[in-house]
Amino acid sequence: MAITVRQQPANLFPAYNDAVYILTSTNIAQTNFKFVVDVYVGGTKVDRMLIPPHPVELNGKANVSPLLESRVSTDINLSDNRILSNNNSYVEYELKFGEAYGSSGTIIYPNLTTVSGKYLWNAVLDYPDFCNYTSGDYILSSSTPAPFLTNKPSSGDIMFDDNAWLHFIDFNNQLSYAYIVTMDSSGMTLNTFKVDNKFLTAEFLRIVAGPLNMNTIPNAQFTLGSQPVFSGTESRYSIQLFNSSNVAISERYYYNIVSNCSRYEKRRLQFLNELGGYDTFNFTLVSKEMMDIEKSMFKKDLGTYKGNTFINSPNDRAYSQYHTRIKDKISIQSDWVTEEQLAWLEQLVTSPDVRLDD
Repeated sequence: MAITVRQQPANLFPAYNDAVYILTSTNIAQTNFKFVVDVYVGGTKVDRMLIPPHPVELNGKANVSPLLESRVSTDINLSDNRILSNNNSYVEYELKFGEAYGSSGTIIYPNLTTVSGKYLWNAVLDYPDFCNYTSGDYILSSSTPAPFLTNKPSSGDIMFDDNAWLHFIDFNNQLSYAYIVTMDSSGMTLNTFKVDNKFLTAEFLRIVAGPLNMNTIPNAQFTLGSQPVFSGTESRYSIQLFNSSNVAISERYYYNIVSNCSRYEKRRLQFLNELGGYDTFNFTLVSKEMMDIEKSMFKKDLGTYKGNTFINSPNDRAYSQYHTRIKDKISIQSDWVTEEQLAWLEQLVTSPDVRLDD
């Protein structure tokens, strides 16, 4: 008996794209043959697939994403105040491959070949990007600094009272600290800060990136600089990640600080993007709050008995309400956006998780 894994996804793979394994066996000609795929999470078997071979190619195709994507969720909290581990944004799994066959009754021969050390993270790539997927493009590295998990254009606008986050993947456990630089309107450096990474063995992490939540970073987290990070005179700042040798392992990501000059209430949304991080965007023009009200009624006969007398009263109600449902709605409007921002904001419309700062 021999099971061979001919093709498999990268060790780090987006959870909502197809993670396909191609299998072959030396016993493919056996009666009632099927491939057996046992899925393990945390050492516990969580699912089993029995897969018949392809009638022409004589191999088995196992897509494990549908079995595991429900085990991946998200990581974000308004109380975040440092570099934190994203424990919910991925699942580590192991596969044990076997086979089943038999003329009088199918006999299962499990655990013939094992594949372990596989991760799915809460991302989905558009098909052209998926066809050219390389996991190294998303992993922090000193040789090729990686981007943060966002398609939001760098140097986007942010306000002093805004929260924000940057998510990233440290699959090789290289991150030592984050370097923050604040600047004035001419681009001159005002202050520099180093925020320690206390989760040295975590593969998936996030850092607070908005002026509001960066001003809550405890002083004990800094190895350079101290609170406040923002005093109200800054015009721009950047965030970049470094290893213990002081080599950059991420892109340098910029924010431009702007004032809210609108006479309307600001509405700020946080939404899960397609790379598994949370992006934020301000809607600063007119907003309207509305309610949809749904009522259910029943009709009854008018008049009532009182003793031996049937009485009609002007206070009788022909229709009575027995159910009411109210759905709050809000209409929000942004200021002008660039074409680059518009392309990015498609992910706001399609996001499965959108939150409103209230």
